[in-house]
Parts: sequence; C-alpha cells; structure tokens
Amino acid sequence: EGPRARADAWFLPERAWEGQVVLYVHEFEGRGPIGGVKWRLPDLQGLRAPQHGRRLEQTYTLEDPSGPITISRGFLPLVATATGEREHGGALAIAEVRTGRQNLLGFSQIRQERLSTPNRTLTVRGLPAREGEFTGLVGEFGFRVSFDRAEARVGQSVRWTLEVAGDGTLEGFSWVPGGVDGATVYPGEVERTARVED
Repeated sequence: EGPRARADAWFLPERAWEGQVVLYVHEFEGRGPIGGVKWRLPDLQGLRAPQHGRRLEQTYTLEDPSGPITISRGFLPLVATATGEREHGGALAIAEVRTGRQNLLGFSQIRQERLSTPNRTLTVRGLPAREGEFTGLVGEFGFRVSFDRAEARVGQSVRWTLEVAGDGTLEGFSWVPGGVDGATVYPGEVERTARVED
C-alpha cells in the first residue's frame, strides 16, 4: 500500500503581462514513509528563465501521530515571452517510498510512486503602447537611494547607491544618473543580484 499523496502545480499569477516574471509552483504532499521527491517539469512554451534568478525547492517532513507527512514545494521563476492563452501540460512528481523490507545488504527497499499534476493555463497580455521613456521594467518596483555618509568636504567622493527591488526581472533596465545640485556624478560599478523570496 502506498502513501496517501497528492500533487499539484499552478502559475502565480494566472494572468500576466508580456515580459512579467511568473512563478511556476509545484507541490507534493504525502503521508507515509517517503524517502524523497523528484520532479519532471513540463515543457513550458512561451516562457523562459530570467537572466537572474533560479529555481527554489523545499522539502520537509512533519511528524504526525498518524504518520509522517512529507511536503515538497518548488518555485520556478519564468519570464512570459509570448502573448495569448496557453495550456501547459502537468508536472510529474516521483516519490521514493520505503517499503519496510530490507534487501540482502540490509538496506531498505524503495519503490517509486508517480503522481501527475493537472494541466494549467497561463494567459499573457501584450504590453500597452509604450509612451515616453520606457525603462524596460515590467512589474511592481521600488527604488531606494542612499549615500555612504551624511556629510562630505568639498572635493571628497561620496558613494551614491540606487537600489531597485520588485517582482520582475531587471533585464533591459538601464539608468542614466541625473544631475545632483553642486556635485558631479561619475559612472560606477553596477551589481545585479536576484533571488526568489517567499
């Protein structure tokens, strides 16, 4: 008898703009002696990996009086590149179930249990006509400016930092420093980092 298990997958959000970052979330939950879970993800047409950002996977076990519960969740960031409504095939969760029997060498025997997730639809809308100077950012972003010191002498350098954070990719974003009254702005280093946060 196998574990009582379920698998599901979905897009966050289910409706996106062209160029927006969406998450493909896949989740397995099973009760019983599960040694681990591997995933086979579908071919997600019209989506691509962002330049910065990577897949995040979490697997943990909850102890319960009626048996352990194993939960495996994955978050795959993707950039929507094609407009329209697309139905994507399901993911496949492969759970390694310990049978309780041992082989000749004394190791627990394992069998695989496979669960498919349902197909999911993602709708991607084209961007409206671009007006003015489009920055290339698609999503919601916040900007923070800081200086490395509160006071400086005439002629002394001060580091000016612009931090951009949001739910989209920074690809295609460029920033030209504007003037600061009484100062000269010199180009500096650009550091780009990205991560998926819960």
